[in-house]
Amino acid sequence: MENYLFILGRDPELSLVEIASYFEARKQPYIIKSYTNNYALIETMRLDPAKVIEQLGGTTKIAKIIEELEELYQGTENKITYSINNFTDNKELYDDIRTQLVTSLKEQGLKIIERKKLEKRPSKAANIDIEIIIAGDNVGIVEATAQTKNYQERDEKRPNFEAARVISIRLAKIMINLSQATPKKTLLDPYCGLGTILQEGLLQGINVIGIDYDKHMIQKTKENLEWLGKQPATYKLYNHDTTKLGNLGIQADSAATEPYLGPYVKIPLPKHKAIELAIELQELYTKTLQQLRKVVKGKIAFIFPRFKTKENQRVSLNITKILHDSGWKSYQPLEDVEMPIPYFHTRSAIERFIYILE
Repeated sequence: MENYLFILGRDPELSLVEIASYFEARKQPYIIKSYTNNYALIETMRLDPAKVIEQLGGTTKIAKIIEELEELYQGTENKITYSINNFTDNKELYDDIRTQLVTSLKEQGLKIIERKKLEKRPSKAANIDIEIIIAGDNVGIVEATAQTKNYQERDEKRPNFEAARVISIRLAKIMINLSQATPKKTLLDPYCGLGTILQEGLLQGINVIGIDYDKHMIQKTKENLEWLGKQPATYKLYNHDTTKLGNLGIQADSAATEPYLGPYVKIPLPKHKAIELAIELQELYTKTLQQLRKVVKGKIAFIFPRFKTKENQRVSLNITKILHDSGWKSYQPLEDVEMPIPYFHTRSAIERFIYILE
C-alpha cells in the first residue's frame, strides 16, 4: 500500500465522494486517512497517477508521499523549474523542505527557478520540472496534474457546442464516477443533450447509450461522438421519450445524467411559475426513474434542481416522494459527507443538487 495526496478541486466534498466512488467501483481497497478542503491523504494500492487523474474530474493533482528529497530530478537539462505547493501552517516544515530541495538541486549542478502559488493551478503547473506538495505534516511529489486546457479544446473544437446546453467536461467525469461506471461496462444517459457524458465515457473505454427527445440533438450528438475518432468502446443513440424507456429493450450497468431542468433562464422565476415547473418536473422525473428502474442494474448519478424565485424564496421538488414512487433510494458513499451535494454558483437562478441513487 502507498500513500498519496489528492488535491481537491473547487467542490471538495464532491471531489472526495468522486474519489471514493472511483475506488469502490474498481473494488480497490483505500483508506482516507485525513482530508481538508484542499486535499485528501489516501492510502491505497500502487496507482498509475496519470491514468487516474485523466479519469477523475474533481482532482487537480496527485502526489506520492516521499520520505526524502535527494536526487529528485533524473533528467538531462541543466536548468529546471520547481514549485512548492503549501497546504500547511507549519512554517518550520516548509522552510526545512525548501532548504533541503534547493540544496539537493544545487548539489546536482542545476540552475533552478522557483514558481510560487500554483497550489490549485494544474494547467500552469504542467511546465514545472519538480513540484512538491506540503499538506499538513506530509510531503509529496506531484506525479500527475489535470490537463484542464484539453477540456476546453475538447469542448470548443467538437462539431456542436452550446455553452448553455452542455454540462462541463469536469462535471461529466464526476457524474460518470459517481455512477460507478467502469471500462467495458455500459453507461446510460437518458437526457444526453450534446453528449458530453457519452463523450467522456467513450474516452474511458465505457460503452455508452444516449437518449434524447429532440431528434436534432441526437444528430448533433452523433456528429460529436464520430468526431472523437475510433474509440475502444461503442455507443448507441436513440431519439426517444425517456418516460418510455422500457420499450427500447436496452440494458445498462449504470446511468448518469443532468435531466431536463425546464426552460433556460438567467434570472429567478416568479414563484407561481417556479411552482408550476417543479410540479411538471416532478412528474417527469418520477416516470423517468420508474423506467430506469427497469433498465439500469446499478447506480445512477442524477441532478435535481431547486429554483430561486423573484420573491427571494426557493422552490424544491418533493425528492422523497419521487424516490419512493420510483423505487430508488439515496446512496451515501462516505459517512462524513452527506448527500446530496450542492453544485451551483450563488448567482445561479437554478440550484443543482447531485444525488447518487441505488
